Amino acid sequence: GTGSLGGDDSGGGGSMSGSETLVIVGIVLFLILLALAFWLFGCLVRVGFATAAEDVLAKGNARVGQLFEGRGLWGRMVLTSLLQVLVGFATMIPLIVVALILVFVVGVTDVEGMEGPAIAIGILLFLLYLPAVFYVVLGVMLMQPAVAIEGMGPMDALRRSWELARGQRLQLFVYFFVVGLFGMLGLLACCVGVLITGPLAQIALYESYLRLVRSEEQQATWVIPAG
Repeated sequence: GTGSLGGDDSGGGGSMSGSETLVIVGIVLFLILLALAFWLFGCLVRVGFATAAEDVLAKGNARVGQLFEGRGLWGRMVLTSLLQVLVGFATMIPLIVVALILVFVVGVTDVEGMEGPAIAIGILLFLLYLPAVFYVVLGVMLMQPAVAIEGMGPMDALRRSWELARGQRLQLFVYFFVVGLFGMLGLLACCVGVLITGPLAQIALYESYLRLVRSEEQQATWVIPAG
């Protein structure tokens, strides 16, 4: 009888109660909703950044309130962000399929020491496929500026980004690599610096895009010339 009671106690100690499970589920749901809210808010601000960036170039100044003006493009920015993620995920599908095949082969094979060769094959295929990933990802990196600055819908923004990236992928890679390092410096500064580096990187992206797509006549009227 005593052994049975001891077994029950040890078993109960390793399991979560219903209230603990509810707390964990609640925390996870809260974090998901918080991330969703930040993403939706970010889509709105990215539209506002475009207006502010162009006003700074054209007039030399911009209003803070412009950052929160969607100009009817917020919904397009949300859909474009989703499409951009889907394109990136679709690019990774071949790698995911290969990884699943390797895991399956290792799992059903009784040959000892198969894990090492399988991992080596996976790494080699990943490295060989990486240029294709970069090619596609860099081709869609300008989708959001196309929405915020030119007012395009998701599919038009995809085509526009792909067109602008043609022959410019190396420059885009260098640009986004530098921007990424700039953002990391902000994170290293106790995560507070990203509040400065993030907006500066966004403004730099939109300014570059504006100079790329606006006509010479329009740029001639700006108070901040290219240089």
